[in-house]
Amino acid sequence: MKKNSIRSGQSILEVVIATTLISMGVIAALSLTNQSQKSSNYAKKLDTATAYNNQAADYLRNQKNQLGYATLAEMFANDSSGGVANYCLAVLPPDSTSFLALNSGACSDTDVIQGTAFLRDLVVDVSNISAGIIPITITTSWEDSSTRRAVLNMELSQWK
Repeated sequence: MKKNSIRSGQSILEVVIATTLISMGVIAALSLTNQSQKSSNYAKKLDTATAYNNQAADYLRNQKNQLGYATLAEMFANDSSGGVANYCLAVLPPDSTSFLALNSGACSDTDVIQGTAFLRDLVVDVSNISAGIIPITITTSWEDSSTRRAVLNMELSQWK
């Protein structure tokens, strides 16, 4: 006599559950990869914006050394409105004469640094000029999923 052997196999329910679990794992891995890519892109752009801020800060220190504190203070005071002078530094002027001829005003959406998507604004607080301090805020911004910014605060002092 032969015994009836029962074949054991997987039911459709087990297959569906296994497929669902595997799919959830794959989706989680893809989501993590996507988030990692976004973070990497943000870090690259923040690094570039910080470099543009540092470039402008070095440029301003150099202009102070070439022109002197009094000349810069006079320029900023003359261009100020409400104790603040604004400048758009899409391009750093090539020489001191061009720097002194900068037009005051904030950047518009089209005033990007050439070949980039970055806007670079310079805000000068003229309220402490007589005390020998010029506080400056350099902001480089770009559009991502929202407006992103890198900000550098510095002071130019009368001291050499």
